Amino acid sequence: MDYATFIKQAERGEAPALALLHGGDVQLLDDALDAATRGLFPDRAMAAWGREVFDARESNADEIVRSASTLPLGVDRRLVAVRRAQALAAKGAEMLGGYAKSPNPASCLLLLADEPLRASRDRRTDHWLLGALPAAAIVELPTRGARDLAGWIRQRAALEGLTISDEAARLLVELTGEDTATLLGEARKAALAGGPDNRNVGVKDVGAIVGVATLLVAGTIGLAQADKIALLAIHWPTSATTQVFRNMAVDRAIEITEFADDYRELDWQPISIPK
Repeated sequence: MDYATFIKQAERGEAPALALLHGGDVQLLDDALDAATRGLFPDRAMAAWGREVFDARESNADEIVRSASTLPLGVDRRLVAVRRAQALAAKGAEMLGGYAKSPNPASCLLLLADEPLRASRDRRTDHWLLGALPAAAIVELPTRGARDLAGWIRQRAALEGLTISDEAARLLVELTGEDTATLLGEARKAALAGGPDNRNVGVKDVGAIVGVATLLVAGTIGLAQADKIALLAIHWPTSATTQVFRNMAVDRAIEITEFADDYRELDWQPISIPK
């Protein structure tokens, strides 16, 4: 099963009896847990009766399986979620593997591992969970490029009633980076930049709040060993406008004028620093 299929099933209240989601994107894991919770408990107050969340650093397979095997009370199905599932001790493989052969249909056991579990440069072998559970129960989190992330943040923000323009979404990704939790947090802040009741996020809202360097009349940007500036955003508070320049050369002085379409290079000579 892929991640998108899991989310669709979970939102319909049809989360599988057993699923292991793994990958480094914590926000996607949080979204999966939230989708399963909303699907199983349309009345969120009922989650108090039917949802139990464990942290694998403080729990073991025995108590997790015991919880998942418990029949629901006052709800149709139980939801048992395990955060940081990669921390489960390997001695629990037999217990968890036995449960996986015949999981309780009245429960959804959701194992959430916030790191990739496949063998890689950082992991010599597959995590034992991948061998203990059936392949059909394993969901690997997707990796996203910048374009995919821009689409994702628009869709994810829409769940919270926010509308982000396509250009604002791309700018968010460029300024914030690829961490989805940070992206969502910055989108929320950008919405607030337009006022407490604002639900539409545009470029000026992003420029007002996200990753913008405010310069004085003259300023210096240190770039270490960089050979270019991928993106420079300047926000002008008075006019609430944002100028964005991309792929700029280094080792030069420039002048940026509010509302101008481009910057102007200044004829300043570099100063040699004595060794």
